[in-house]
Amino acid sequence: MSHPQPYLQPPATSSLTLAWAEQLAGLDPIGEPAVLEAARTGLTDYLACALGGANDPGIDALLQAWSAAPGTATVIGRDLATEPTLAALLNGYSGHALDYDDVHRSVRGHPSTVLLPALLALAQSRGLAGRQLLAAYAVGVEAMGRLGLAIGGAHYEAGFHNTATLGTVAAAAACAWLLGLPAQSLAVAIGLAATQAAGLRVQFGSAAKPLHAGLAARNGLSSALLAEAGLGGAIDSLEGKGGFLDVYGYGQAVPQRLLARDDTWQILQPGLIFKRYASCAATHHAADAVLALRQQQGADASATQRIVVTFPPGLTTPLARELPRDRQAGRFSVEYVVAHALWHGHLNASAFEAGEIDAGVADLMARVVVKVDAQAASITQPPFARFSVVELFDAKGLRSSARADAPQAGDPLEKLRAAAATAEHGDRLLGGIALLDDASSLQRLLDAVAPLVTNR
Repeated sequence: MSHPQPYLQPPATSSLTLAWAEQLAGLDPIGEPAVLEAARTGLTDYLACALGGANDPGIDALLQAWSAAPGTATVIGRDLATEPTLAALLNGYSGHALDYDDVHRSVRGHPSTVLLPALLALAQSRGLAGRQLLAAYAVGVEAMGRLGLAIGGAHYEAGFHNTATLGTVAAAAACAWLLGLPAQSLAVAIGLAATQAAGLRVQFGSAAKPLHAGLAARNGLSSALLAEAGLGGAIDSLEGKGGFLDVYGYGQAVPQRLLARDDTWQILQPGLIFKRYASCAATHHAADAVLALRQQQGADASATQRIVVTFPPGLTTPLARELPRDRQAGRFSVEYVVAHALWHGHLNASAFEAGEIDAGVADLMARVVVKVDAQAASITQPPFARFSVVELFDAKGLRSSARADAPQAGDPLEKLRAAAATAEHGDRLLGGIALLDDASSLQRLLDAVAPLVTNR
C-alpha cells in the first residue's frame, strides 16, 4: 500500500533540524560492541524499575481512563497486551513510578523510561530484532543528550521537566530511526514531537510526574508513526524564531550543539547514571555523605542537634520546598532522605513506601538546614559538577562532616533480581537480556516480564 506524500516545506540548506535528522539517520551503533553493551545495561535497569512500579495505583487509573483494547504490545507486570501507543504510555509510567530509573547529566532527566517503552512497543508490534531495538535506544539517548546540551539550563530552571519535553522529541527520533525513515521524514517526526512536548516540574511528588514519562513515550512513538504514514509538518521545528529551542531555551539555547558530535556516544560518555536509591537524584550525594558519617565515623542520630546540607547552585531546583507529610513524598525531600539515612542507617525500598514518617525521622528532618554555596559553579554549566556536603552538630557544637562528589551507583543486575518474582525469574530475565538479538529473543524477554506483579 502506498502512503500519501507528506507536505514538506522546501528543503533549506539552513535547516538545522534537517541536518540533525540526517546525522541521526546516519548513525549505526550495530557495529559498536561497547554501545550495545551499555544499552543492555540500561535495558536491565529500566525493566527492574518498570517491574517495581507495575502495581502502582496510577496504572489502574490509566487503564480506567484509556480502555485497553487487545493488541500485540506487552504491558510490563500486568499480564496484558494492548496497542503500541497505550503500552508505551503504561510502561513509561511504571518505569518512572518509583523514581528509581536512570538519569543522564546532558539531559538533566531520565532517558530510558521514555525511550524504551516507545521502542519496545514498536519493535514488538512490528516483529523487529532485539539488536535493532538496542541500537535505536542508543540513538535515542544520543538525541536526548544532544538536545539537552543544546537547550541549556534555563529550560529546566524555568519549570519544565526535561524527561517529558526532551524525551518526547528523542523518542520520536529513536522510533523513526528504528523504522528506517529517511531524514526528511525523521525531521517531520521530530517536529510533530516538538509541538507536543510538555511537562512541568510543579507536578513533582504527584502521580503526574511518572505520567510525564508515559505521555512522552506515547507521543514520541505516535509522532514517528504519523511521519511514517505521511502526515506532514515543519522540517525546521527546532531552530529559528518560534522554534523549539527558541521558545523553550529562554535565551540560553546553543542550537549548534545538536550537531557538535564526535565519535563519543552519549550512552557511554557521560553515560547513564543508575540510581542506588529510589529518590530524586538531587538527594543522592547528601545520602551518600550522611551514610558515610554514620557507618565510618559512628555518627549518632540521637545526639545530633543540627544538620547542614550544602549544594552547588542549581542542584536544589527539583527538591521539595516543604517537609514531606509521608514517606512517598520524601523522595523529593533532602531533609527526609538525610534524616532517614541517619536515623535508620539505610535508604532501602521501605524508606519510600506508602506510610507515615517515623517520629524520630520527623524530629530529625526538622533540624536540617539546606544551603547553597554561591561560590561553586552552577550545575547547569559545563562541567555540570555536582556535590553535597553534610555537616552534623551535637549539643556542644562539635562538628563532623562528609562531602560526596559522585553518587554511588546502583547495580542494575541486583535491582532486577530484587524486582523479579523469584530468583529463578530474575535469572531468566537476565539471561534473556544477555541473549537479546533477534525478534524471537525479544518476544521471549517480553513474555518473561508480562506476568502480573503482586505486592512482594
